[in-house]
Amino acid sequence: MCLIITRTKGGQVDWQAVDKASTINRDGYGIFHKLAYSKVSITKSMKWNDIKRIAKRLERQDESFIIHMRYATHGAVKIANTHPFRLVDLDMVMAHNGIIDSLDIPHGMCDSRVLAMHLNDDLPKDWHEQDNEVQYVESLAGNSRLVFMTNEGEIIYINESLGAWK
Repeated sequence: MCLIITRTKGGQVDWQAVDKASTINRDGYGIFHKLAYSKVSITKSMKWNDIKRIAKRLERQDESFIIHMRYATHGAVKIANTHPFRLVDLDMVMAHNGIIDSLDIPHGMCDSRVLAMHLNDDLPKDWHEQDNEVQYVESLAGNSRLVFMTNEGEIIYINESLGAWK
């Protein structure tokens, strides 16, 4: 299963544990963080060291960031299926940990990518402020965990109680 690592301001990353996880979850890596006066920045790579270099720089600057390490259960191992995914219409970015079985997944695509596309097309921009929309996302997520970052840098967790996020 995929791994999501959230580092908030003042937090510390256990790089030894993260490096070990990167050898297991090695089907693509991504990082996202808020840029000053801009939208959320996304970097994806098939090489862990590309992402680690960015994360260590952000940690030195005491910036929040989210790392995703993919363990492919659905879809091909390629950058297009690597998290995070930008939800353009919602002005946010998303990563997923778990398996989505509530949607039809086309051959070659990962379930997370399909979920991101579905949410982008289906939700109102302020969905995370409406209880019924949050419940809808939770129902799609099932036992999965989701993390979103808005273009303002707000971090939103779905099914936060199902994992340790820091």
